[in-house]
Amino acid sequence: MNAVFVPERRVTMRILVVGATGMLGQPVVRRLLADGYQVRALARNVAAARTLLGTQVEIVAGDVLQPDSLLSAMAQCDVVYASLRGGDSLASCDRVERGGMQNIATAALRSGVRRLACLSGSG
Repeated sequence: MNAVFVPERRVTMRILVVGATGMLGQPVVRRLLADGYQVRALARNVAAARTLLGTQVEIVAGDVLQPDSLLSAMAQCDVVYASLRGGDSLASCDRVERGGMQNIATAALRSGVRRLACLSGSG
């Protein structure tokens, strides 16, 4: 018999997913839920996020360009996973992806998050 060991901490580990409603974020959310993690998602539009992600995910309002919203979203989170996509212009991409990631990293440091994972196509 092959037994799979699932650490008990997964049940209590809370992971904030930034970009949870995106093409890359949605599968991450589904996998984390399937693996037994508590998932919180940062969303600019809470109602739209609820429709996409369902009721198992805790949705919190926020924006990567509003640092105070990141601090409250990260409260009591162990891990932050971020996958950002800027707008159609180079300036918008830079503002959202680079500036937003700087805000996320700063907030993670200030809030005591133990691990930060980032996926970016910006290089």
